Order: sequence, then C-alpha cells, then structure tokens
Amino acid sequence: MQLVAKWSRREKAIRPFVAKATREATKAFLADSKTQMRELIYDKPIPTRAQIQTERKARAEGKGKSFTPRKQMHTKSDKPNSTGSKPAWKRTGNLRRSEKMRIVTAYVGIVENAAQSQTKNGKRSYYARYRHDKKNTRYPAPWRKNAINRMQGKVRLIYRKAIRKALTMG
Repeated sequence: MQLVAKWSRREKAIRPFVAKATREATKAFLADSKTQMRELIYDKPIPTRAQIQTERKARAEGKGKSFTPRKQMHTKSDKPNSTGSKPAWKRTGNLRRSEKMRIVTAYVGIVENAAQSQTKNGKRSYYARYRHDKKNTRYPAPWRKNAINRMQGKVRLIYRKAIRKALTMG
C-alpha cells in the first residue's frame, strides 16, 4: 500500500510537467505538419486545364506522364486570358485550415485533419485519406509521415526536459 501511495504522489507531482510537455510537443508537431503541407501541397503551382488535357492525351496514347515545365504552370500572380490558361482547380486552403490539435489528457495530444471533399461518385470523403495518403495519386503528399519522422527526436527532447525539470523540482 505504501508503494502505491508513493507512486500516486509521484504521478501527481510529475503530471503538470508532462501536461505542459504534451502541449508543447503537440504544438511543435502541428507547426511542422503545416510546414510539410505547405511544402508538399500549397507551394506547388497549379497546372492549367490545357496541361491536364495534354497529360491525359499522352497517357491515353501510352506515352506515360508528359513533362510539364514549371515555368508554364499557373500561379496566383498569372492573369489567365483564355480557357486553356485557366487553372485546373481553385485552391481553397481547406486542408490547411482543417489541421487542428487537441489535448486529450496530460499524456495524449492529437493532431487531426477533418477536411472533407467530394469524391467522383458524389460521396463525402475525408480529403486527407482520399487523396494524399494514396501512393498512386497524381500529387502524393505524405505530410503526416514526414512530420512524424522529422519530429520524433524533438518530441523526445521536449519530454526528457520536462521529466528532468520535474525530478529536480521535487
């Protein structure tokens, strides 16, 4: 019984430090996730409708993917002057805005994305699952995997500092 009481007191003493570390680690992960999203999705120029048609035609003829020079891609600063030079889609930023964090307990922080998009068959689908987690998609953007790989060391360091601080304080 004494051992249980002692561990309970230790857990109560450490909990605020771990809770703070969880918030800090989750915020850092969210920031890196958004950075990855920006680099892999939002920094890419939008192809024009004409370029999409050319690529589809090349694939239909068995030539595979056609090369689209980056300078010919449509960016926000370009002013389209004909149907062929209009962007293939409108960038809404819905995915970036939908990336949120929440703290469940002192030990669990979650970064989630609840963005939805319309699929080809008219059903609502979670955008991230539908589009960017597929390996065969046209523009794969595994921002979550990249963020997890990049942040593992930093998250460990955040928790290590919190535990050290808790042990030296009490």
